[in-house]
Formats: sequence, structure tokens, C-alpha cells
Amino acid sequence: MYNIKINKPLYTVLAYTEPKETALAIRMCHDTCDQADTIELGDDIGYINENDEWVSTPLGPKDKVLIDKIGNKMKHGSTLEHLRFVFVTNDKILVEPFKENCYSRVTTEKDNNKEVYFVSSNIRAVIESIVTDERINLDILKQVIPEPYHYLIVKEA
Repeated sequence: MYNIKINKPLYTVLAYTEPKETALAIRMCHDTCDQADTIELGDDIGYINENDEWVSTPLGPKDKVLIDKIGNKMKHGSTLEHLRFVFVTNDKILVEPFKENCYSRVTTEKDNNKEVYFVSSNIRAVIESIVTDERINLDILKQVIPEPYHYLIVKEA
């Protein structure tokens, strides 16, 4: 069907919500759009630092702190639900916590007699799974979580 050659673990992010969209939604709710620091210039996203230099990044530092503050520190989980992503993997152990989470959808396909899992989820599901599921390997998990979300999924000791 997909002709995916799988001889080793497969972890591929297919799509995700840009964090700047979530930051903008939060700012619109709190009427703080004038404090946003993430800027789109053509096809590039970034911010202008204190030296008036352009820094190419998916999220400006103020907006990054805002998402972490509202979502993690203030526990407004609905904010984190907007940070959606889709990935494909053949790692059954990685998929199990997503199957058990109400914020995720897992579809299984057979390709060349091997199971391939398509997972649609959000960062809230990941954070809750990290806290409750000891099977989760954070290094492997970071392979399927979009890089702009990594700062949100620090495992607490």
C-alpha cells in the first residue's frame, strides 16, 4: 500500500501545528497581541533580538515562555491541546501510551507484512503520558515530537 521499507525503527513527523499559531491564540484571548515577538517575513519565521538582528526560529522567546507558562505552569491544558502533530512509526512500545490516551488517535496499517502506526495527537497527551507511563523513553519520544515542542516535554525528576 505505502511501500515503506522498514528494516529499522521508523520515526517520522508528518505534520504539526506551528507553535506561533498557539501563541497567537493565547494572546488573542488575553488581548496581548501587541506583546508577541514571533514575526513572519516571507517564508521565514523568527524574531528581532535586542541587537536588532534577525533570528530565524519557529517561536520568539516571549511567545515560547507564554506557551509554557499558560500550558504547563498554569495548567491550562486546553492550550497544549492545540499543539497537534501526526507521526508514523513501527515502534509498538512507543505507540501504546498514545492508544490509551483520549487525546490521541492511532491507526494501524499493514505494509509488507509489518505493522505501521499513524498517530495523531497533541502535546498535552505527551506530557500526561510522560508523567504517568514509565515505559516512555524520552529520547525516542523526541524523535516523533516536532522540535519546536521539545522544551515543553522535560521529564521531572
